[in-house]
Amino acid sequence: MRKKQEKFIVANYTPQGYPKLHAKVGDEGLSIIQEHDNTSAKIVSKLNHKVAYVGYSESRSSFLETIASFVRCKDGKVFYVVNRELQK
Repeated sequence: MRKKQEKFIVANYTPQGYPKLHAKVGDEGLSIIQEHDNTSAKIVSKLNHKVAYVGYSESRSSFLETIASFVRCKDGKVFYVVNRELQK
């Protein structure tokens, strides 16, 4: 029996929706950030936390050197995943 996959709300980065971010990182950068957010959600969900929302943390990032995503959980906890590693 397959385990039901949890659905996450991950920010959808488009040039129209995030014009300032797009101006900084371009189309390829938006794609890289999107992929990092998706990976971040999976990392945190493996800790048995129900993920509510995932987004790019501009204040903790220095694109392309450092990419940080925040992961907000349904229980109110927030995790930061930096360069695909969970920060404690």
